[in-house]
Amino acid sequence: LDGKNKMSKSLGNYVGITENPRSMFGKIMSISDELMIEYFRMLTDVNIEDIKTMHPKEAKLYLAETLTGYYHSLSVAKKEKEFFEKTFSKREIPSDVPVYTSAEDTVDLVEILYGAKLVGSKNEARRLLKQKGISCDYKPVLNKEFKLTQRETTLKIGKKKFIKIIHR
Repeated sequence: LDGKNKMSKSLGNYVGITENPRSMFGKIMSISDELMIEYFRMLTDVNIEDIKTMHPKEAKLYLAETLTGYYHSLSVAKKEKEFFEKTFSKREIPSDVPVYTSAEDTVDLVEILYGAKLVGSKNEARRLLKQKGISCDYKPVLNKEFKLTQRETTLKIGKKKFIKIIHR
């Protein structure tokens, strides 16, 4: 994926053909613009000259949709393209986020994130808080004790994960 190291599972820079479509689409979208042409050349039958005339983002979306379609289906690839554009281009919140319901005014984010399996450990949740990696309405959440001010709040964890907290 980075164009420098060999593609391998141990380096975490590979796209597996048995991965779920969302992961596959996202990994392909993370390929650099410079490397994208090589992926087209090696993995598709698409005319490279046609690709060179496209905007890099559009070309990358086309590559991700094409490759995801090869290994899953074209309809699944189209859904993943829609999801990617809504979530990352338009900054919309996905509809399939985990939901946590609370009767309390304040919730412990570390416990919620770990309990919902959005982080691998409680320390990872604390690190994300410290590094301003958790946001609400595009503003960083700074401490683990999160005060619920609305009936429904959606938090973004890192770049790709979300959780909806509903206050009863």
